[in-house]
Amino acid sequence: MDDVESQPETGHHIAQPTTPSPPTSPPPDTFDDALLASYGKRSSIPLDDEVTRLLKFNQSLLDAPGTRISTSPEALVEEFMSGPQLEDCLGLHDSMRSALVSQFASRDTALNDKVQRLREQYKALNDPWQIQCQRIDRLDDARRQKQAALAASEEAAVVSSRSSRRSANLGLFADAVRSDLEMEQVIATLGNEDLTDPNFLAIRNTATIPDMISVTDRWEEGCQYDDTNGIVSDPEKFFSPDVSLGHWSDEEKSIFLQQYASVPKQFGKIATFLPHKTAQQCVLYYYLNKKEINFRSILMRNGSRGRRGGGRRSGKQKGNALLADIR
Repeated sequence: MDDVESQPETGHHIAQPTTPSPPTSPPPDTFDDALLASYGKRSSIPLDDEVTRLLKFNQSLLDAPGTRISTSPEALVEEFMSGPQLEDCLGLHDSMRSALVSQFASRDTALNDKVQRLREQYKALNDPWQIQCQRIDRLDDARRQKQAALAASEEAAVVSSRSSRRSANLGLFADAVRSDLEMEQVIATLGNEDLTDPNFLAIRNTATIPDMISVTDRWEEGCQYDDTNGIVSDPEKFFSPDVSLGHWSDEEKSIFLQQYASVPKQFGKIATFLPHKTAQQCVLYYYLNKKEINFRSILMRNGSRGRRGGGRRSGKQKGNALLADIR
């Protein structure tokens, strides 16, 4: 120590030895690695020991006897219907009762107000409509009277025109039409008036609007609609397997195809060759098998199209022969 202290001081400092820093671990790559690193910094207990301790604790909870005593379903129902749970349920129902009653009352009030408003609206529209209908009826009556008078004047004009030819200088029938041209002009004028008058045009388009039941008779019983859609009057006949399509044998199918090729879609004639099938069953068989059996190819195979084409060609040849004669 004395030797060290007796060393002369110089202007240079002696470097002290540095302690090596602990190596830094690389940053974790996954979330699980980060959790393990965080646990290692915060706890001195190894991770395996901590996991073993937690497993033993959970196992002890699992092995502990349950506190719930097994009861019968009747006891559970009795407990629910007589205990505090029943009181809570009844209290909830009582609290909701007033809200439901008020909601239903407000709904009924709104519905009644709407019905009353619609009735008043209908009455407000029905009165002017009835007045308009009466006015249109009066115009229609006037038009009919006018047409009747016109028809009478036409008859008088015909008589006057015949008489005027015989006695043109007598001066009779001075207020009547003098010629057929004037008569046509009068008729055309009356026709144009009917075509341009909106009241007469409305007569043709007028619809008969029935009154509302609630307005005409408030105490009338509700209308009843007798719905007969899909009604089956005879279930035994309707569900019988012999009514609809029935069973078709191979012989009947071949006969049907042969007769269809000779008389297409004449199911009455086709049914005459099938003693156990009716025309309705033939129609049903045709439309049920239309997608599976190519009836058009059957017609073409039997020469129906060829006969039509031959007829057309013969007509064309006949026309060419006529043109040749003209030339």
